[in-house]
Amino acid sequence: MSWIWSTVKTVHLLVLLLVCGIGFYNLNVTSEKSPPPEDKKGDNFGALTVVQDSEQQEQDDGVVIVESEDEIKIENPDPFIPTNEWQVVKPGQAIPRGLHVRLNIQTGQKEARLMQKEENGPADNAQVQDSKPTTDSSPGLVDKLDLDEVKRAVKSMKSEEFKSVDMETLRKENQFRSYEELKADMEKINADIQTDAELISNLVQQFQALVEAKEDVTPILEQLEYYLHQIDNAMLFCDLGAMPTLLRCLNSSREKVRAEAALALGSALQSNPKVQIAAIENGAMHEVLRLVAFDQSMTVRKRAMYALSTMVRHFPFAQKHFLKLGGLSVLGKLFENKLTEKLQVRAVTLLADLIKEKELHSVHSDAADSAQEERLRQYGEINLQEAMVESGWCSLISSLLVIPEHDSREKVLVAMDTVLPACEMFFQSSVPMLRNLQEEYKELVREEQEESRDGEVEGDGFYQSLVGRVERLIDMLNIKEEL
Repeated sequence: MSWIWSTVKTVHLLVLLLVCGIGFYNLNVTSEKSPPPEDKKGDNFGALTVVQDSEQQEQDDGVVIVESEDEIKIENPDPFIPTNEWQVVKPGQAIPRGLHVRLNIQTGQKEARLMQKEENGPADNAQVQDSKPTTDSSPGLVDKLDLDEVKRAVKSMKSEEFKSVDMETLRKENQFRSYEELKADMEKINADIQTDAELISNLVQQFQALVEAKEDVTPILEQLEYYLHQIDNAMLFCDLGAMPTLLRCLNSSREKVRAEAALALGSALQSNPKVQIAAIENGAMHEVLRLVAFDQSMTVRKRAMYALSTMVRHFPFAQKHFLKLGGLSVLGKLFENKLTEKLQVRAVTLLADLIKEKELHSVHSDAADSAQEERLRQYGEINLQEAMVESGWCSLISSLLVIPEHDSREKVLVAMDTVLPACEMFFQSSVPMLRNLQEEYKELVREEQEESRDGEVEGDGFYQSLVGRVERLIDMLNIKEEL
């Protein structure tokens, strides 16, 4: 019986060894596939660990032993067959290289199709991008192909496309052209480009010809007035000898011509000493004073006052000539007619500005400046305030306090403050009127303050400033009276 027992034990041992051998055999899996490239790890593959068997290291059959930590799983083994139409790429589905791939924003799905020869651009609801190869290709193949394509494209280019461009060619092909070239081009299309100097010259020729022919020069005067605001144009106008012709128009029988001529003269005289001298030498002062005092048209008189103002400002020689011709008496005639109140205020404002102008030049003079020294000498020959007192202007100025317009009153108050040292005795009779104005403007100030408290727009302080001017005059006149 012992031999039977020994036989059973032996069979059991062989079975155990067989089971162990099968178990070890199942642990070793041979594979004839190459490992996936580095850029495809994790795409349609499980997590793999590649281990090369030391015993098989020298074999030439390329078989490696792979140990799998996870199950190898391909979600969509179905091949993607591209067409010219967009098709949905299923998750995990491999696509061939060279396709046009986009992400549909509305559906969130990836779509692909064959590359088109002429792309019309991406759809409104899709974002398009070029596909990358998803086949098992060696790294760097795409870059190599792109480089070959670039080389072929460069070789196919024509050499004349890289011709050198010099500055002369660039100048001709672009807009960098001279004035003469532009003028020539404009002449070809019946257009004419002129500088201001050329325009002034042409206008002066037409202007003089029309005056000699006694035709209507109103349109020419309107054009000249536009250009004579510029100092250089006005100087050229005088150099061309057009000042006498312009002054002739001040005597025209046509109201419109006189008005436009006075306006053009005032524009040319403004802050332009050369034109001021030319105007005085050609007798412009006499003509302008005549229009201010006697012309039947209020428009002509206003524009003549404008020309007179620009003629005498910052020009002591013209101011002296103004007094010599009896300009104060001429302007005084404006107070004979109630219809000329606005002209009266302008005349008072002009005289007050001339007094301030002399004071400013005296205070801010530069002894080292020879021109300033000569200007001060000429101002010293003018005593405008004394002439105003002798001509009765102190009473004329204070008489304007009855004007109902607040802006005009302000100008009158400023003028009274300016000439106060010379006219203080004549202004004493105006104190009651000044006190009435003081009460009137204080009441207007209170109304402004109440409106601001009620939520209305707050005033700009205009009435308060008038209160200050009136009180200053009253205080100064009371001090003079006590002295």
